[in-house]
Amino acid sequence: MFRTSTLGLIATSGAVLLLASWAFQQTLLDQANGEMQAIANAEGVYQTYQSNNALFNAVNEALVGNAAATQQVRRVQVYNYELGLRPMESLLDPDQRQDIPAAVDPYSGDFQFESAFAVTQERLEKIQERLFQKEARIRDRKSRLRWIFLSLYGLGSLAVLVANSVKALRPERA
Repeated sequence: MFRTSTLGLIATSGAVLLLASWAFQQTLLDQANGEMQAIANAEGVYQTYQSNNALFNAVNEALVGNAAATQQVRRVQVYNYELGLRPMESLLDPDQRQDIPAAVDPYSGDFQFESAFAVTQERLEKIQERLFQKEARIRDRKSRLRWIFLSLYGLGSLAVLVANSVKALRPERA
């Protein structure tokens, strides 16, 4: 039968595994959850800016015949879209941003709405695609991390339970 010191070592090892699983959860899993939350927040910011698009289009319809005012509304519309894209783009790694066109500056040079909006649309599609890929990688990592956490937690719990159960069931020696 096991000696008392061996059972104590098993119980202590189990407690250490439980502590390690808790630390693991608090660091790596929380980090992955924070990354997912940052993506959700950035997407929320973009959706807020995107919802303004209907207002820009409505104002533009009211300005029919006033080319200068229409141009100004479209300039602000592109600027608005770019403000919404910035938080999502900032979450991408440098290698993920490589072939994404630079943000359009609607206040420099000869502004042409159609070409500016086409670039902004290309940026949007690429940024959203890369962010979706990043989310998928984080979800996969979280899945692995959860498995490791549960394994550590299960082993630690089992070690503590087995060691203490054997201690409790062992007859006392006089």
